[in-house]
Amino acid sequence: MHTPPESDPLVRIAARRPKEVCASLQIDEYSRALLQADPSPSRFLTALIEMAYSADAVTYLAHALPKADAVFWACQCVRMALGDQPSAAALNALTVAETWAREPSAENSRAAGAAAIEIPNDRGARLAALAAFWSGASMVPAELPPVPPPAGLTGAGVAGAVTLAATSGDPAAIPERYREFLARGILIARTP
Repeated sequence: MHTPPESDPLVRIAARRPKEVCASLQIDEYSRALLQADPSPSRFLTALIEMAYSADAVTYLAHALPKADAVFWACQCVRMALGDQPSAAALNALTVAETWAREPSAENSRAAGAAAIEIPNDRGARLAALAAFWSGASMVPAELPPVPPPAGLTGAGVAGAVTLAATSGDPAAIPERYREFLARGILIARTP
């Protein structure tokens, strides 16, 4: 008799097991060892966070969340890291990426890609906007035959944006920023 998978409070990511999500991801060997028990999403994330494998927890969550949720999460984290004085280009890129997260259309995806190009030096905001762009149906201008982005590119952009946001500023605050950003991502994953 087949037993159904346990119910998981991370409803947005519960449909795919961590083992499946992480199959092609570059994560630490100790994080990968946790997958042998085929944990639920919440158990896997909890174990990663408790063992302070924050970068792997970010990578997993960035790839497990639906693309629009992941991009929204990245934008939240980057906004927090930028503080009160973001550059106009970074603010625009985050706003456009958030627009795509609310309304994932080809037009909004291309707008996010264009906004990312305008950012001179804030790589976190650039990656968040690129993640929205890489979530579209094509990575080339509309007048050309479509070229779909490679699988996992959105998750890689989101993970990069969140990691850059967590590791910016005072090095002593990095663990706390990771905890705060992961808590935000988990809250998104819990929202029905």
